[in-house]
Amino acid sequence: IYTGPVSISSTTVLRAIAYKNGLVPTNVDAKSFLYTADIIQQPNMLGSVVNSTDYSDEIQPALRELPVVSLSFNPGDILGGNGIHTRYWLTGRTSEREVHFEYFNPANPGDSTHEPAGIRIHGGNSREHPKKNFRIYFRSDYGSSRLEHYLFPGSPVDSFKHLLLRGGGHRRAEGQEGGRLQNETPQAQPHQERPSPAAFDCENHRHQRLI
Repeated sequence: IYTGPVSISSTTVLRAIAYKNGLVPTNVDAKSFLYTADIIQQPNMLGSVVNSTDYSDEIQPALRELPVVSLSFNPGDILGGNGIHTRYWLTGRTSEREVHFEYFNPANPGDSTHEPAGIRIHGGNSREHPKKNFRIYFRSDYGSSRLEHYLFPGSPVDSFKHLLLRGGGHRRAEGQEGGRLQNETPQAQPHQERPSPAAFDCENHRHQRLI
């Protein structure tokens, strides 16, 4: 039980609930605190780039230029032996797991939102690839039935029932079977009820970091 400030000095996902005897407790909230100095030390970061004198001064500022989608969850639900990332062939509502969805733009603190949601693996044969796509569902089962926020600059749409997080893991270097993945930055795309088929020429998308 915390009754005072919480000190955070490294990358942390903080989950909290407020309650008081005789009152209904709040929902469980989550907040991600990301430190770029920690991020560049992750195993999947290329040491030849991170430690290069050509790029070392640019990497952390560049990371702060990209919007972030942070998903917090019970690790066993997604990554464990029975998690949907491992059992990627599972489909339908029974494959859906609960997550807390956060979106924020480090370059614009006012451009942020968060909501409890459901998550599933998305795709056909791309499910077998190491880098998977995710579909996010906003339902009253978890919190709000829609995410209300302007996610895509220039788009009038600010209400979403679903979002698709495309990792681009199915796009490989041309002519190279098992070649290096292209477009490695995930993209968020909207899946919402639209006013008419002609209202949009194509789906909006936006690059972001997925944590």
